[in-house]
Formats: sequence, structure tokens, C-alpha cells
Amino acid sequence: MRANWRNRGIHLLLALVLLTAFSCTQKQESGHEDHAGSTQAAAADAYTCPMHPEVISDKPGQCPICHMNLEPKDKVLEQLTADPNGVVVSSQATVKASRNALDKPVQVQGTIAFDERRNNVVSAYFPGRIEELFVKYNYTLVKKGQPILTLYSPELLTAQEEFLFVLNAGDRGLAEQARKRLRLLGLTAAQLSTLERTRKPQTKITVFSPFEGYLQFGQTTANAQATGGPAPTAEAGGMGGMGGGAGPATTSSASAGASENALREGQYLTKGQALFTVNDLKTVWAILTIPANATAEIGVADAVTLTSLLLPGQTLTGKVNFLEPVVREGQSQVSVRVYLENPGPKLKPNALVQATIAPGKGKDMMVVPASAVWSLGRRSIVWVRKDPVGSHSFTFQAQEVQVGQESGGFVQILSGLPENARVAKEAGYMTDSESFIKPQ
Repeated sequence: MRANWRNRGIHLLLALVLLTAFSCTQKQESGHEDHAGSTQAAAADAYTCPMHPEVISDKPGQCPICHMNLEPKDKVLEQLTADPNGVVVSSQATVKASRNALDKPVQVQGTIAFDERRNNVVSAYFPGRIEELFVKYNYTLVKKGQPILTLYSPELLTAQEEFLFVLNAGDRGLAEQARKRLRLLGLTAAQLSTLERTRKPQTKITVFSPFEGYLQFGQTTANAQATGGPAPTAEAGGMGGMGGGAGPATTSSASAGASENALREGQYLTKGQALFTVNDLKTVWAILTIPANATAEIGVADAVTLTSLLLPGQTLTGKVNFLEPVVREGQSQVSVRVYLENPGPKLKPNALVQATIAPGKGKDMMVVPASAVWSLGRRSIVWVRKDPVGSHSFTFQAQEVQVGQESGGFVQILSGLPENARVAKEAGYMTDSESFIKPQ
């Protein structure tokens, strides 16, 4: 009986001990939870400086060291613990990616060429043979009415004899018709007057230049195709007017370097064959060669400045007058024409020129300062500022971009960067030489 009471007392004592221990444990856990909650609340209410984490405040304000705005501590910790190879914390100034016209001046070279609009071609109206050449060389300066060569033509001789026959017969109507035919064959009023006065046909007919300028024999050196022109007038100075006219351009002016005469004494000519071309060089062309991929920015009327060794110390100004719609065979280049006034003439065909074309139709494109782009060899990156925390953000994410042309300290961004994104102004300062950059 006494043993049973003793056992019951022991059990009761153990129960009290366990109950007391459980109660203490619950209080201790409750105390820890309260402490953790208060710690979290305190952390949420704490503010710090991203550049000086040792500065902690329980309310927003400014860092006493750098005077930057304090940010929530938990957000700053997220920034500071990010991957250092892809994210950088910095207070560097930022710039916004914007759309703008990137007008890049194009530096090109070219040559001076004949203005083919001023090529006056003289061709033969009848077949014949050259009896004498009064001008022996290409690029000789000739005056209007100056004799160039003499021709013998059986066809022209027959036409003169027919005119004299009807003239001697007294048939005025037929005589007038024969006279018109001779005029159409190139005889001048003075030559017809001599024929009527002497009543003797002329076996040799002199061809005069109906224009003043620099003479080039044949068609190839004139860069023009001989075309039939109006009948000569008395003022034109004789047969120089036959076939005379402004020939359209058919070949490059590169042939201007050939000074050899294409005609010879004793040479036979066919009807319509080009005899010579006269160009006064009062205006010339500057033929500029540009890369084919630059034609998107260059257009007609864009300003051009030129320099030439023929005019030391002088700068010529002009504009793009014609942009050829074809690419040179076997090359990726396009020719541009600039029309230039040439008093003197001082500019000579085939002379080299240096030119700068200022594009006037640059299209809007996304651009950033060149300093904001960092080259990694085959790749380029920018440092994009992440969404701000509070009023500021000091975290920059490396972002790979595709770049285009560069001009005036700005670089075109083709892809990889959203519009209006803010990027670090100096990408080089953000990059550690030992970092392995992992852009997005």
C-alpha cells in the first residue's frame, strides 16, 4: 500500500516537471518569433546608401558621405549580391537611347569629266574622203567658223552639177529645190554664192566648226553619240553645221586621256559618221564613287564640298545632281555626278578630286553616344540601368546590342536595346579587365 502511493507520487512529480518544461519552451519560442518579427520590421524600415553600406538610417534621407539618396536596405542588398559579371553597381551618369537622324558625312574620291550635255557633235551628211586636216590634235581650242578639214564627195559633186544645170536652164523652181538640197548637204550661204557666181562645182568642200571650244575627233573621245542635227545656217560657218548637235552621253569620260586623232587624211567616211565634237568646258562633272550601301543616306541636292590639286587652297561647293541607279560591274560602288562651273577653264578632265557629301535625308534611327558602347571583339554591349528603386537606381545590367554606322560621336543601335532605355554614358568605366561579362 505504501509502495503504491510512492509510485503515484513519482508519476505526479514527473508530470509536473514535463508540464513546466513544455510551458517554458512555448514561451521561449514565442519570444523568438517576436524577436524575429521585430528584426524583420526593423530591416524593412532601415535605409542605407548603395555606395556606402555602412551608413544606416531608420528613415529616408541623404548619405552624409556622398549625399546620395538613401534606399531601402533590402533592395540595396539585392543589388549588391547580384552576379558581378553581368550586373554592376555604379553612380555613373546615364543617357537615354533616342531616335535621331544620323547624318554621317561621306568622304569620297572622284575625277573631273566632260559635261556631256555640252558635247556638240558634228557628223557627215554624205560619204566622202578626207583630203586635208587643218587641225591635227585632239583638245585643240577652235573658234566658231574655223576650218577643220576638207572633203571630197562624188555625191556632193553631182548635186552641185545638177544645181548648175537647172540654174543655167533658167528654171527658177527647180533651181530653188536644188539649192535647198545643197544647203541640207551642208554647204554654207557663202559657198552657194561662190558656186552661183563662178558656175563651177567645188571638188573639195571645207568643213568649218560651228562651235567654239575644245575639239575632239571622232565619237569615242567625245563621249557622245553622233546624231543628225539641224541644217546649217549662214551664221554657223559652213559644213561645220552638218550633223551638228548636242550628243547624248554613251560612254565614260575616261577616254578623255586619249589625245590621238581618230581621223587621217585620205580616210574614207560614211554618211552619218561622227567627224568631231566640240566642248567649251564652261561646266564640268565631278564623278564621285561612293559605296553602294551609302546610297540610302545620300540623295539628289545633298551638299558637296570638293578640293583639287589644280586649285590649291580653294574649296568648291556643289550638290548631288544625279545618282546613278546602277552598280558598277564587278564592284559595290555607285557613281554620283556633281555639276560644277568651270571658268577659265581651271578644272581639267581626268583630274582627281576629294569630296565630302553631307547627307540631307538621314532617316531616324536609335542612337547612343559612342562612349556608351563597349566592344568585346565580335560583340558589343551597353550597360542598361535597371528599373529604379525609389527615386534612383545604381544597378546596371550588361546588354548585348547590334551596332550600325557611327557619326559625330554617336552610334546607331540596330537591335538589342529598347527605346528610351537609359544606359551608362561611359561603358569603359563599368568594365573590369578581369571580368567575364555575361550580357543578356
